[in-house]
Amino acid sequence: MRKILFSLSCIASLYAEQMYLYEVSPIIGLIENGTATGMESSYAYGVQLQYNDIDFLIKPELSYIYSPNIELHGDDTTVNSHLLLLNGVYDLEYTALLTPFLKAGAGYQSVSDHHMVNADSFLMSTGAGLKLNIKDQLSIKFETMVTWHDFSHSNLLVFGGLDFSFGHEDNTPVPENVIVEPLEINTTKTATVIVVPEPVFISKEEHNLTQTEPSNQEVAVRDTNGQIKSLTLFVPYLFRGYELDDESKAILKGYAKELRGKDNAVTIIGHTDSKGRRAFNQELSLKRARIVKELFVEHGVAEERITIEGRGESEPTADSSNPAANKLNKRIEIKVQNK
Repeated sequence: MRKILFSLSCIASLYAEQMYLYEVSPIIGLIENGTATGMESSYAYGVQLQYNDIDFLIKPELSYIYSPNIELHGDDTTVNSHLLLLNGVYDLEYTALLTPFLKAGAGYQSVSDHHMVNADSFLMSTGAGLKLNIKDQLSIKFETMVTWHDFSHSNLLVFGGLDFSFGHEDNTPVPENVIVEPLEINTTKTATVIVVPEPVFISKEEHNLTQTEPSNQEVAVRDTNGQIKSLTLFVPYLFRGYELDDESKAILKGYAKELRGKDNAVTIIGHTDSKGRRAFNQELSLKRARIVKELFVEHGVAEERITIEGRGESEPTADSSNPAANKLNKRIEIKVQNK
C-alpha cells in the first residue's frame, strides 16, 4: 500500500512540474452530419494546436479537421470536407491525472462543390472533453463538439487522440528593486554592474515554526490588547487543490469563533506556489480564499465584513526556486482591521 501511495505521489509531483507552452493533438473520430446538410455520417481526422503561455483563463486552440469521401443522401457520389476552427479552451477543476475542459469558438467549413450540399459556410462551435495524463508531456484526449452552420443546421463531432506538450513556460519571477551600482576597475572607464536582491526566504525561526515542514502551522500577530491583527496559515494543499484539510479547518474555526460578533473588517488572501500557469494560480488562490470565507461565515463571522483576494504566485514568502522552501508559498493570510 505504501508503495502505491508513493507512486501516486511521484506521479502528482511529475505533473506539478508541467509548465508547457504548446499542445499538439492528432485526432481521429466521427462526424454525425445533420440531415439538412444532405451528407451521411463520416469519419474524420485532423490536428489541434493549443497555446498555453497566456495570463488568461481561456487558451486559444486552432483545429483543422478533414473528412474524405462523405456519402450523400440518395446519391452515389461523395464529397470531401475541410473544417477550420478557432476555439477558446477553459480547463475545469482537475487533478494530476485528469483534465476536463470546455471549449467554444467559430470557424469555416469548405465542402466539395455539389448541387446537393451547401458548399461553404461559416459556423459556431461548442464542446467538452477530457485529457488523461499518462506520461510527462503525453495525454490521451477525448472530446465531443457541436457545430452550427449558418444558424440553420448542426453537426455532432466525436474525437479521440493523443496530446503532446512541449516548450517550457518561464515562470521566473521578475526581480524588483533592481539596484544599479558603479564598479571601479583598473582602467579610465567605469563599468556598471546589476545587483539583483536575493530572493525572500522566511525561515522556520523567523516564523516560529517548530516542524521541518510548514504544514498546518500558523503565525499569528496580535496587538497590545491581545486582539488578532493578522494570521498566516501554511496549508498542505493537494496538488491543484483548494479544499482545507481537517487540521487546517480546526485551526481556522478557532479564529472564526474569536472574530464572530465583533465589528471589524476581515481580509482573506489566498496564495499559491510557483508551479503551474500564472493564470491558473491566480484563479486557484481566489478559490482558496473563498473556502476560508465560507468556513468563517459558517461559524458566525458576518459575511459583509469579509473581503477575499487571490494573489496567485505574485507574493512569494520563500525562495520559489527551492522546492522545500516553495511549500511555504502555499498559504492563507488573514488581516483584521479592528475598530
